Amino acid sequence: MLAVSEVIVSTATFAVALVGAHAYSTGLEVQLQLHARRQDEDDAGWERVREIFFGRPGTPEGPGGNRALTYAVALDGGREVVAFSPFHHPRAWGEMPDGLSVMSTRPGGGGGPSSMASSPGLWLWGLPAAHRLELIVRWPAAAIAEARAEIDVNEVAGNVMARHLRIIETLGASAF
Repeated sequence: MLAVSEVIVSTATFAVALVGAHAYSTGLEVQLQLHARRQDEDDAGWERVREIFFGRPGTPEGPGGNRALTYAVALDGGREVVAFSPFHHPRAWGEMPDGLSVMSTRPGGGGGPSSMASSPGLWLWGLPAAHRLELIVRWPAAAIAEARAEIDVNEVAGNVMARHLRIIETLGASAF
């Protein structure tokens, strides 16, 4: 896994960070951290922040809403692939996509009277042929129009290959 710790965007209340990426033979996993911290909101205001943070279904901030937190990936050529929710999957369960596809994973999180946190992920079906990609975050309800972070696909895939070579060398040395 490529361990990164890059804050993609931070406001007075909300923060989104890229914390890791891992390449597999069938795709790329991206790990994120979301945080919300209470400022001077009263209880009703903090409840509104909670609704924005967790995206209550059926609201503009919820999945598929026009003010919801969304992710996309932009490839070298500028083509953008928007992530879809696992709860609104555009294919039959278990069916593999035809091309590059991005899905949100691990929804959920928790919090209390002064902060909230979540550790969502993204799954990119198909290891991109691009040398780099940009992770795009849009969260209109949190006053985040757009923020981007770059992921070096070669570095992520290279770390996986180096780890596999070390394992093979270790197994080979101990097998004799």
